Amino acid sequence: MSPHDVYARLLLADTYAQSGRPQESLETSLQLIEIAPNYANSYVYQARALQMLGRAEESATIMNQARMRFDDTAITEYEEAMLHVARGSVESTLECLERYALRKANGAHCIAVDPTFAVLHPDPRWLSMLERVGLPDFSSRL
Repeated sequence: MSPHDVYARLLLADTYAQSGRPQESLETSLQLIEIAPNYANSYVYQARALQMLGRAEESATIMNQARMRFDDTAITEYEEAMLHVARGSVESTLECLERYALRKANGAHCIAVDPTFAVLHPDPRWLSMLERVGLPDFSSRL
């Protein structure tokens, strides 16, 4: 991996989180912050890893600071949904994803296949949300 490749670090932090390895996700997100301190997702991924590690207060502090530093376009409903699912807040996750998809935001098509949200697939509200926003249900195939 290229040591200064921001996207590679982001994917690595995400992969660790998806693999149930939040400590490695946290370490990678901290490396991401070092090489991309002006990239809002660096802090979102740090906050998600902290949340997964049971460090909710630290996670909230990081996100409050990030929201003050970056504008509304830098931290979208998609990123907010990632944090909500890490907290176990299904309703808030679905609300964020629906708003994101309805405004046809960049990457909204990924919602249906993003493993971040796989925990929601058995919930009937998942399929209902996908139908409302016009996304296919691949959950039975994942």
